Amino acid sequence: MSIEEIDVAPPGPDHVRVDIHVCAICHSDITYIDGGWGGPTPAIYGHEAAGIVESIGKGVSGIEPGDRVIVGLLRSCGDCFHCQRGEENLCSGTFAETSPFTDASGSAVVRGLNTGAFAAQTVVHRSQVVIVPDDVPLAPASLLACGVLT
Repeated sequence: MSIEEIDVAPPGPDHVRVDIHVCAICHSDITYIDGGWGGPTPAIYGHEAAGIVESIGKGVSGIEPGDRVIVGLLRSCGDCFHCQRGEENLCSGTFAETSPFTDASGSAVVRGLNTGAFAAQTVVHRSQVVIVPDDVPLAPASLLACGVLT
């Protein structure tokens, strides 16, 4: 692992940019980082996070800049058979996306597990954020993104 400066693109349609305040370390992240499950590098992992919405892209509703949110790896299209039945965790939709991250040379840096929360900011699909009530601290809330979920 290393700490490096990266650029984060603004959110595109249906995406949200989040200022990350806390990100737990999941064993899945460690396994990917260590090469145990393959995956491209360089990459920014981290998928159990919480923070504040910085900006939203076109088509995003119900989420506003300033909202406190958890950020997770599960995303859903909202249109497939499973999503229409309320089974978003089984979404069969496809997502054609590029990473919002670039390094100092302008090369893309992979957003690991479609989240990339080991960064000061990330950009994720709107379905990957859930608003957190003001009375819930962000640190324990971040665990809802994966640890509690699984």
